[in-house]
Amino acid sequence: MIDSSAVENNHGPANIGQAKYMASSALGALRAILPEVAENIEGDLAVIVDFTVPEPKTQEWLEKQKAPLLIGQLKAIADPFYRHLNAVAPAWLDAERTANGTFQTGTIFPWTSETEDDQNKAFANIGQLKVVFSLRFDEDQEANPDGISDLLESYFISVNPNDQWTDLSQIDQSNIGLLRKMLGSGGGARYR
Repeated sequence: MIDSSAVENNHGPANIGQAKYMASSALGALRAILPEVAENIEGDLAVIVDFTVPEPKTQEWLEKQKAPLLIGQLKAIADPFYRHLNAVAPAWLDAERTANGTFQTGTIFPWTSETEDDQNKAFANIGQLKVVFSLRFDEDQEANPDGISDLLESYFISVNPNDQWTDLSQIDQSNIGLLRKMLGSGGGARYR
């Protein structure tokens, strides 16, 4: 999602359109791994974010996309992702937050549970937007040679009806077809 050839400007202001793009892209990637979870997140986001793009794009709509993103708005958009992912794969979410340096004790979110440090009306920057959406739904083949998303494996272990698989090492290409059939999931998509 991030253009590696672009000049990095993590301290630059983020806007509403960028946040919507990140959330929409995250939903698309998650939909390829856990479609039901993506649908639930999208349902929660529907009351916060309007993803529809008018045709033709109006000047008014374009200006709204350029409006500055506030930290409180970023938290509101990220909240459904973290809540639903924690419900289906809490260990995976903790590992992701730890790997990204955003693990906070006492909360499932990449921000503290303390309200004294909230700056919800401050402008969010691009770095904060990237950090909040730095979840990897699928893995690099070198790091995960079985080619199966750790998120999908973690979820499968949690909903395993017969307890026949108890850890991630038992899930591999030989039984991935059964896993996908049980979950109604398609292939994997990479999101970071």
